[in-house]
Amino acid sequence: MKKVLLMLMIVAAYGMMLTSCGSGPSEQRKLAEKAMECLKNKDFKGYVDLVYFSESDSSDPEKLAQKKESMTQMLQGKIAMSEGQKDGWKGIKSYSYVSEQTDSTTSVVKMAYVNNEDKPDTMDIKLQLDEKGQWRIANKGK
Repeated sequence: MKKVLLMLMIVAAYGMMLTSCGSGPSEQRKLAEKAMECLKNKDFKGYVDLVYFSESDSSDPEKLAQKKESMTQMLQGKIAMSEGQKDGWKGIKSYSYVSEQTDSTTSVVKMAYVNNEDKPDTMDIKLQLDEKGQWRIANKGK
């Protein structure tokens, strides 16, 4: 009887340990955090590497490289132009995950951040699944 009781206690303790572990951050959250880190460090090439490009773009490496380079240059230009403006880009000092809403092929991850002037704000990062089942930052221009 004591062995049975001891065995039940061990199984119950093991079960509680398994359920308390959790599954960790979602793929969507990890991608959004990586995107925020790229923006924080002004790593526009790294950010663009996280963006969705259509399968037709991805099948031609030269065309894909040109599109990525063009998007990187555009981001750098937009940020540089807006930095000196009153309502322009103020950079990212720190950031944190807030929430996410996901359906079968899209996700919106809300991130909170503090800019370099210590003003808090939020940003919605829109994601989509690519043809390989990987989450990517949604690309309006595709």
